[in-house]
Amino acid sequence: MHPMVKSAILPGWGESAKNSVVRARIFRLTETMLWIGYVGVNMFSNHAETQYQSFAAIHAGIDPQGKDHSYWVDIGNYPDINAYNDEHLRFRETENLYALNGEWNWNWDSDENRN
Repeated sequence: MHPMVKSAILPGWGESAKNSVVRARIFRLTETMLWIGYVGVNMFSNHAETQYQSFAAIHAGIDPQGKDHSYWVDIGNYPDINAYNDEHLRFRETENLYALNGEWNWNWDSDENRN
């Protein structure tokens, strides 16, 4: 098997086959660090998302289930659902309104917690 194919399967394998031990270690170490970094950033991102959703549930009185990213942006930009809907009505953006049925309601307990 060609060393390039070996390296594509497992970084550093092709270099090991050509007796380039130092290069093989560098490739393996680099690949390992990239994967650890990717997993670490992904885990941190998921944790941060859970944190801000829990914070909003406590301080804005929302149910975080089934909400998309734009909803989370909107609750950060407006003190309550009425302020959001009022502004969108002024701009004639009726397709962007949230229903006042309780599922989408929010009302921050303070501006400090919203910001």
